[in-house]
Amino acid sequence: LNQLGFNACLYEINCEKQIDGRLIKNLNHGLGMSIKTLVKKHLPQILQEPLKDKTCKKEISYKCDDLIYTFKEENEQIVLSIVNSN
Repeated sequence: LNQLGFNACLYEINCEKQIDGRLIKNLNHGLGMSIKTLVKKHLPQILQEPLKDKTCKKEISYKCDDLIYTFKEENEQIVLSIVNSN
């Protein structure tokens, strides 16, 4: 991702000592994370990063089962929209 110009870091979680019980709950697929907790932790930082392409909107989407959660900044507020992906 870095070679393609993305600002990305990889954190490898591979032992039970790294489970914090709040964000990371287990070592199964998805690490037992809730989307709400993940977004609450990382969305403010993502929205504060400067945009390279000023025509781009500040937003991030997460797909969960048959729903797509999109968080975006409008009028200095974070707005959530939920749509069915089917």
